[in-house]
Amino acid sequence: MLLHDGLADLGFGNPWVLAANDPPDSAPPGVGRAFGGNSVSMCGHARFSGDVSAAARGQSVDALRSLIVCAHIGLSPVARLISERVGFPYAVVLHGVEAWRKLRLRDRWGLRRASGFLSCSQHTRRQFIRYNPDFASVPVHVTGWGTGASEPMERIAVASPGGACRFLCVSRMSAGDRFGRSRGVGGLYKGFRVLLDAMREVSRRIPGTTLDLVGAGDAQTEIERHASASRVAGVVRFWGKLSDEELARRYREADVFVLPSEREGFGIVFVEAMARGLPCVGVSSGASSEVIENGVSGLLVPPGDEAALADALCTLAGNPTFRERLGRESRRRWENEFTRAACVQRLKAALSTIARRRETEAGATAMRLE
Repeated sequence: MLLHDGLADLGFGNPWVLAANDPPDSAPPGVGRAFGGNSVSMCGHARFSGDVSAAARGQSVDALRSLIVCAHIGLSPVARLISERVGFPYAVVLHGVEAWRKLRLRDRWGLRRASGFLSCSQHTRRQFIRYNPDFASVPVHVTGWGTGASEPMERIAVASPGGACRFLCVSRMSAGDRFGRSRGVGGLYKGFRVLLDAMREVSRRIPGTTLDLVGAGDAQTEIERHASASRVAGVVRFWGKLSDEELARRYREADVFVLPSEREGFGIVFVEAMARGLPCVGVSSGASSEVIENGVSGLLVPPGDEAALADALCTLAGNPTFRERLGRESRRRWENEFTRAACVQRLKAALSTIARRRETEAGATAMRLE
């Protein structure tokens, strides 16, 4: 939606959307097409369908620029096929780990004619160029992301029972989120082992402290077993996948948000926590340090350092005044940098710059692939 709003704010009207994985019957008439995961059908549509040409001709002639925005590297061949048909430039979004590797030949072909990239963070930009140096000459615009709201979100201002602290972690629990060939919960880069082991020390120092762990995936059982083996089963509450309403409640009732992930491409969950005035604890690797200001809106610890993480959590649990100060600064940072409006403005500036790289002779449209 942020990409959609950025395009609309540029004067493109409602962009024509091609969605790769949504069910084919999910696209309302007049707004685009969904392909249900059928990449062959999507490429055929890009190359031959009259809908593409009609969408290019059908937009207001008052729009000053033409632009195709591709939301994932894997869809860049589709963007290139459309670009070559209608003559519009295209930009590709760089999302975290999918850009942190040497790209396969198909994707490199898709990116070859791109007029620019939209990166979620400086870290992702650096990693992309590190593994794909032949794209170093293509402009990369770092836009960051934001929440879906531009107004502060509600938080329940109730002191934790007995002065204990309620920590919250929200993350997927995927067995695929590993470092190299490592196995076991210790190999998951989201940092679950470090967090659970740190909570054992935190609960020893400050009895009554709890951790709410929200998320699901094929590694959940493994993580729960480690919690039991680490003797923190009574301290950590596993909530699994929650509805939006229940997830919002977990955020509202928390005192501190923590995610010691070592490979965050941006960290949208930190931003969601900041919108509610929660201080955040992360690690000083990946893009977490671009979101959290250490000692200002939260705390950063070295990656994989169980003792440092336990110390940081104890500092916040044992010092409500410091915790509230960080929370106020966290909310202020969200208001300045990560609201929906702030993100759309950054996207608008980047998209406008990319669109100006190649003028078209007539007409204008915007397409978004997701």
